[in-house]
Amino acid sequence: MNDYADRVTLKLLIVDDEPMARRRIRSFSLERHGFEIVGEAENGNQAWNMIRELAPDIVVADIGMPVLNGIELLKRVHGLNTPPKFILLTCYEDFDKIQTALRYGAHDYITKLLLAEQDFIDCLNKAALTIHQEKRNRKKALRQLLLERLLSSDDTDASAEQLAALSFPSRRHMLALIRFAPEHNRAMFSASPALEYSEEGNLSLAVQIEPGLWAMIAATDERGGGPAFFGWTMQTLRRGYEICKAKGIAALQSVSDIREGLPLTASLIQCRQLMDEAYYLPLGVPAVAGTPGRTSTFPPDIFEAMKQECRQAVEREDPKAVAQLLLRWLEETERRYWPKPAQLCMMGAALAGCLSDDYTRRQTDGFVPLRLWLQKRIEESCHISEMRAAVEEAADALKEAQTSLRGVRSEVLKALRFIEQRYREPIDVAAAAKHVNLSPSWFGTLFRNEIGCSFSDYLLTYRLEQARELLLRTDLKVYEIAEQTGIPNYRYFSKLFSDKYRHKPQDFRYKLRGGEREYDK
Repeated sequence: MNDYADRVTLKLLIVDDEPMARRRIRSFSLERHGFEIVGEAENGNQAWNMIRELAPDIVVADIGMPVLNGIELLKRVHGLNTPPKFILLTCYEDFDKIQTALRYGAHDYITKLLLAEQDFIDCLNKAALTIHQEKRNRKKALRQLLLERLLSSDDTDASAEQLAALSFPSRRHMLALIRFAPEHNRAMFSASPALEYSEEGNLSLAVQIEPGLWAMIAATDERGGGPAFFGWTMQTLRRGYEICKAKGIAALQSVSDIREGLPLTASLIQCRQLMDEAYYLPLGVPAVAGTPGRTSTFPPDIFEAMKQECRQAVEREDPKAVAQLLLRWLEETERRYWPKPAQLCMMGAALAGCLSDDYTRRQTDGFVPLRLWLQKRIEESCHISEMRAAVEEAADALKEAQTSLRGVRSEVLKALRFIEQRYREPIDVAAAAKHVNLSPSWFGTLFRNEIGCSFSDYLLTYRLEQARELLLRTDLKVYEIAEQTGIPNYRYFSKLFSDKYRHKPQDFRYKLRGGEREYDK
């Protein structure tokens, strides 16, 4: 049963020793209003057993039935972690009993004599509103506890007791990790309820770890059958993925082993490692623990030879050869090696960095150097299909042999060379205008019209691209890189870099190097 929608059918247990009273309630059109009678009992003892077996949301009980009356049953149920809501059927003379029942947590009462259908449904709807709000509050508390347990390695008994108090299953669990472009995070908030189900002792919840990275935690209290729980978890994940897909979220997925108890941090580590494999699998196919992996390291000597070949093709102005090399590198990557995505992005950025600014790509607002465009697309790629699309598009542009900024004024071309040669110095639009013998105002307008952005924006982008390369390929300190790229103020440089790449310089270096230094030459 899908547990995330407020419109989910609520389960009723009817407890009354009078068959006529039970028959009367059965005659009401309850299902149309979101209620289902899952059981009937003649006395409190029967009801107590059925409550533990059927877990009803609402119990409708006669306050004065024999064996175990409504109040005694209410007292017994009061000790459960998540007791059902009680609506008591009363007579006019039961005022004192009603007061006692309310003290023990009865949600409402309704007079049994001349019971009207609409009054009864109104009473149920009031209880339903409370139930749905409590479920939302409970799930919010569960998400917070699970997130803390995920990120802090808190596997203590105290943490387990808190989860148990909120009726979270703890016999065994699986964890699925879901990664996507951070700009889709808002859409994920509306898609995530599709990952949350409750059914036959199983429960799944979605937790945001960071923008663009969510976890689905599936847990069970069922004693038997790992395969059944595995199948339920994978089916739940698949349903969630289909909703994500419909909302335009291209998500990578990885799935942990089935683990006893709730050691969530170990499962998270396993899923993070599996994400490298998921990068290459078809979208919608999760990387599952226990299946053979293919990720490996792209041989550094082969890559260095490719990079040298790329430089030589650029020097002899052979864009078609450059295009063929980019496609060959991608084919080798997909067919033979499957390097870690961080390593793959670093290699792609290095090859793109070999391109001359003479290779361009037309955009709606002007030309942009193909080098900058390709590096940006590579950095933003979340899946091999996106990497492939970027490389193939760049190769198509190169095959069209656009080896110069055709149609671009010579003064602007000269200014681009000026930036390449002197970006380390404190240059500005006035210095560039003087270099090309134009007034600053006319040059600024000309540059924007031809390139599609202002001189200052282009210069800043170029400096940050150079800083990015130095972070990846050298061990220079961040302040040294800032000085070498014309932004000597360390704090200002760090802010600019963080705004562009969504990571501080140190974090960016650590993330993309991934502990490997083969390509830092």
